[in-house]
Amino acid sequence: MMTRRTIILALVSAGLALGAIAPAMPASKQAVMQTLDPSGDGVIDLAEARAVAGAQFDRMDHNKDGLINKRELGGRVTPQEFAVADRNRDGKLSKEEYLSVVEKRFKAADPNNTGKVSQRELFSRAGRPLARLLLP
Repeated sequence: MMTRRTIILALVSAGLALGAIAPAMPASKQAVMQTLDPSGDGVIDLAEARAVAGAQFDRMDHNKDGLINKRELGGRVTPQEFAVADRNRDGKLSKEEYLSVVEKRFKAADPNNTGKVSQRELFSRAGRPLARLLLP
């Protein structure tokens, strides 16, 4: 049985280990932002997000028919989002339908309505769904 002292020492050790890892995390977030922000201004605007998402759509469209189905999406879009975006109810999303999901997620990630998403906003709880659509 573990004593209180053993538990406390284990928690402190885990905290120190996480502290050693933490400095590496921001660098990877910065690298992600550089990839998503070709203008280099430190924020992603809707046009940049649409361009990145459009390229991501092209990579997911394995059969190159201009449509992606749920399997090709690989869980990036919730069933509810898929149903709303699939306006013609054909069970597939066109690029414009997919980009409508991106736009909704972009707006959710931009709580102050500046039309731009910062690194902090992108990795926030509201921004992570957008990041899943933009990142490979």
